[in-house]
Amino acid sequence: MFVLVEYTALLGAVSTAADSVAKGKSLEDLIAYLLEAIPGYIGLRRNTLNDFATEEIDISYMHQQDREGLWFLPPLLLVECKNWSHPVDSQATSYFADRVRSRGCEVGILVAASGITGRAVGPTAAQFVSAMHLARDGIRILVVTLQDLQRVRSPADFIVLLRDVLLDMVASGSYLPSRQS
Repeated sequence: MFVLVEYTALLGAVSTAADSVAKGKSLEDLIAYLLEAIPGYIGLRRNTLNDFATEEIDISYMHQQDREGLWFLPPLLLVECKNWSHPVDSQATSYFADRVRSRGCEVGILVAASGITGRAVGPTAAQFVSAMHLARDGIRILVVTLQDLQRVRSPADFIVLLRDVLLDMVASGSYLPSRQS
């Protein structure tokens, strides 16, 4: 069950976390809280390593394609949370897209507190990586920023945010500069 006061407290923790481990965990806690409140939620796993212990997935999420939920996204999603003070670069973006593909998924959500690298005058750096994965593999990496999350007041708001990010990305063929913080 979603409670705005709890969400606001989790959002505050994202900004006030003391060190990098606490920063990452606080962002994961916030996103897990949102995802668990979405209609159609089945389950999620956090901080799962592959069998070789070489790759970790912050959040693996499963849902039914409920009309009130994430009906426009496949039932299995991977989420990477980067609570960095600077934009996520192309290397980290590419690494996440490769993990999404290698696990047979089509969509990943990259929660990048400070957005991704690139200029406001056209796709560059991490934006280029997303466009290439979309064009070559059909892998969609939806970027959500802390600024986006600060506007969310309900699971329905988060659903609309993800829908709009997906639509903007597919329509433009890359991450839109307007999605950047």
